[in-house]
Amino acid sequence: MEIDKLIRKHAIKNAHDYGKSNFKNVVGKIVGEHPEVKENMKEFIEKAKQICDEVNHMSREDIESELSKYEFASKTEKEREWLVEGIIKGKVVTRYSPEPNGYMHIGHAKTVFINEAISKKYEGKQILKFDDTNPKTCKQEFVDSIIKDCEWLGVGFDKIVHVSDMLDKMRKYCKKLIEEECAYVCTCDADSIKKNRLKGVECACRSRSANENLEIWQKMNEDLEEGKAIVRFKGDMQSNNTVMRDPAIYRIIDSEHYRLGDKYRVWPTYDFENPISDSECGVTHVLRSKEFELRAELHKAILRALKLKEIAYYEYARLDLDGYPVSKRLIRPLVDNGFFTGYDDPRLVTIAGLRRRGIPRDAIKTFTLSFGLSKQEIKTDLKKLIAEARKHYDPIAKRYFAVRNPKKIIVKGMGKGSVSISLHPNKDIGSRNVTFSESIYIDENDLLLLKPRTIIRLKDLKNIEIIDNGMAKVAEDQSINRDMKKIQWVDANNYAKCAMWIIDRPFIDGKPNDASLREVEIACEKESEKIKEKEVVQFERIGFCILDDKKKGRYIKID
Repeated sequence: MEIDKLIRKHAIKNAHDYGKSNFKNVVGKIVGEHPEVKENMKEFIEKAKQICDEVNHMSREDIESELSKYEFASKTEKEREWLVEGIIKGKVVTRYSPEPNGYMHIGHAKTVFINEAISKKYEGKQILKFDDTNPKTCKQEFVDSIIKDCEWLGVGFDKIVHVSDMLDKMRKYCKKLIEEECAYVCTCDADSIKKNRLKGVECACRSRSANENLEIWQKMNEDLEEGKAIVRFKGDMQSNNTVMRDPAIYRIIDSEHYRLGDKYRVWPTYDFENPISDSECGVTHVLRSKEFELRAELHKAILRALKLKEIAYYEYARLDLDGYPVSKRLIRPLVDNGFFTGYDDPRLVTIAGLRRRGIPRDAIKTFTLSFGLSKQEIKTDLKKLIAEARKHYDPIAKRYFAVRNPKKIIVKGMGKGSVSISLHPNKDIGSRNVTFSESIYIDENDLLLLKPRTIIRLKDLKNIEIIDNGMAKVAEDQSINRDMKKIQWVDANNYAKCAMWIIDRPFIDGKPNDASLREVEIACEKESEKIKEKEVVQFERIGFCILDDKKKGRYIKID
């Protein structure tokens, strides 16, 4: 294949997959497949820049049309090697253990899919275990949403467990540690505990006898005030791992629990209940993000002290998305203060937000699993996820005409009638009848670029010649050439008035982006009224959109 044609082929593919052709990616792809082009590298790069620029000025439908002319070798991805030590086929048990104090996000999806991949590969099981031992923050609302999101993601579990059902057993384990002098009750104030842990200094409480500790432990369960005492695990106050410096494992919380009411007033911390509940549930491998890496030493120490079956821990890099908060701790206050409209705000990477935005679950799965079990911290963005969404919808989404910020032009000689236009450029999924008249809406940006005496193509309709001041006439020459500007249009006398949300990163350089959600007016062809709520379509030259609210006529632009 000639070099110009080769460049164009890959530029078209790159623009189709990622919305815009990146000449560096195109060059890298071709050099990898045809290293001989390096003999005239300077000339090759100049041609690549020129052709990529030409492609980037093409309409989406023209790119799709040209792409169908090329053949690409099918890429069979080698099965990812999920190498985790100590796995025995048929014996592995993994778990997803969320604390139900917020909504599931894309980072949690990565954990769910990785655990699923391991359990399936080795013919094991996966458990959904709710770490619901903080009565102040855990809610049924979040439990229900997590179950719903997991079902939508297509992830199944062999068992669903609530750690709050194990509290009697947890208290017995805590008492056992106190009796064996592996834990003690600390009555120091919070500031003193914090300062001593920072300095690596033991407090006087550490030397109490087991009997003294048990007496205060009993009072904690009865009437001792919240904040007056905690139970601490005897770790190593000199450890370089500060997590090991006598961490709290039980505390008083006088608050009603969403499932248990006021039955208990002493509650285990995450660091205590998590390894114990994992062991009790038969979990063999805990796969989680690196933020928990330092806690593995403590969790193993607690299991050894209680002589419980130990667990293999494996941590991987957490998802770090440029401009998008990926943490319940960061998301919650932004919802509470009204920056986000709710946990399903389409600017959020919560599963609810991504679902509302129209991101399909297979795109989320492909995107999150693409990072594997690597520990390397990488800041990424949503471009790859959006590209996966495009791949999903491109062969199935119906096409319609719509124009943003519509501006009217009068086309003399146009008359009125209708044309039959296919719902998809490459698949026979039917057609729709689009009406036209002398009053036509076009995109505001298109109108600004039109000059008198130029001839443009109203896509799938007619060539028109621009006169001036919003006036045009049907052109005498109706032949179509490749260089001709082709624009979408809508019958101004028969259309659907709608709105579109355009999404951008909610944060730029750490600061709130006030333009992260913009609403623009769009005029859609009348046939668009047949689109169902939550259906994804492509408005040509705009992009893939999901009908968010049919009554309000509101779409959300996906890409």
